[in-house]
Amino acid sequence: MRYLSFLRNSALACCILLLVGCPSVPTIIGNDIDQKTAEASVQWQKNKQQLTKILHYQIKGSFGYISQQKSASARVLWQEFNVNNYNLLLTTPFGNKILEMTVLPDWVKITNDKGNEFVNNDAEQLLYQLTKLTIPLKQMRLWLLGLPGDNSRYILDEQYRLKQVILNRGNNEWLVNYKSYHTKFSPQLPKEIEIIQGNQKIKLKIDTWDLK
Repeated sequence: MRYLSFLRNSALACCILLLVGCPSVPTIIGNDIDQKTAEASVQWQKNKQQLTKILHYQIKGSFGYISQQKSASARVLWQEFNVNNYNLLLTTPFGNKILEMTVLPDWVKITNDKGNEFVNNDAEQLLYQLTKLTIPLKQMRLWLLGLPGDNSRYILDEQYRLKQVILNRGNNEWLVNYKSYHTKFSPQLPKEIEIIQGNQKIKLKIDTWDLK
């Protein structure tokens, strides 16, 4: 129960963070590849095409939330059936449900830790009503795969993998850093993702990928 309260009151909702301020610029270090060069790269275009074709998958992992005031951790299960059909389950480290969200083409249902169900036809709007947070779910789906999405600024590492993404939507800004990848896949899939907002930080670790 305290986990659901934390979701509502301390900006922890499926690893989403908000920033207010001027647009940031990705930081290029060493052999990093800038966006203009990446878009002209055959290797990056090939990687993007292959990642875009991944429509059915399941990931299991964990995330930690850290700010000056609070910290917390939870387990994550994300099941993707197609672009408009996916399921997100957040649990405590002991397996107790915090929140479950089921998204279908025409509606979304969220179930809380008490078993109460909430239904709407707009996933982002329903999450905002329950958590007071704006969550870019369409972009989040792409970030999990290692894709930047539309209207984002990004850079690649020397292996043509996403290294950093910056998304601005109105006055809100999301900064996404990719720390490591699962190397057994081709193209490689994200293993550790970091999202930063001011003094708030979320570290997402994807333990397993199951490609259907």
